[in-house]
Amino acid sequence: MKTVYLTRHGQDYDNARHILNGHRNYPLTELGKKQARQAAKKLRRKKISLIYCSPLRRCRQTASIINEAIGDIPIIIEPQLIERDFGTLTGCHVDDIVLHGKKFLHTKKIKYFMSAPSAEPFGKVLQRARRVIKKIRSDRRNGNVLIVTHNDVGKMLEAAAKKITITQSLSGKSISNCEIVKLLSY
Repeated sequence: MKTVYLTRHGQDYDNARHILNGHRNYPLTELGKKQARQAAKKLRRKKISLIYCSPLRRCRQTASIINEAIGDIPIIIEPQLIERDFGTLTGCHVDDIVLHGKKFLHTKKIKYFMSAPSAEPFGKVLQRARRVIKKIRSDRRNGNVLIVTHNDVGKMLEAAAKKITITQSLSGKSISNCEIVKLLSY
């Protein structure tokens, strides 16, 4: 049996300032690096043999820190795991979501904008997530897999893996920086 785990990247400079980063490419903060090292300690006993990673710097740094701690294993940079394109909201403070976003989903921790000018719709992110899940399932290498990605993509990976709706997934618990989530076993 193979298990797929998911983690969100460590805190980056936009996260620390409550900025919507989307495709912005800032590095991890010192706290983000510490979060990645703590995640690595938890992952050591999970027998990870392969890491799929978003191409953005914050994820690549997180994956590298984890990889250093758990052993030299392959890291596959997967373009489909890149964060949702936030369109006009990219670089905005989270308080400004209401100024540019349209149609919202309020959860305990996050206010998700369901649309905004030039933003990638969640439906497209879900399609990407389904392709990633299919790719991982078809990979015949032995051992468990870790995905290092972002909250919005992580929530769509959850929707794809559990076959639930976008709203059901977003309404669940958000993924904290370097939180480890068991995504699926097969």
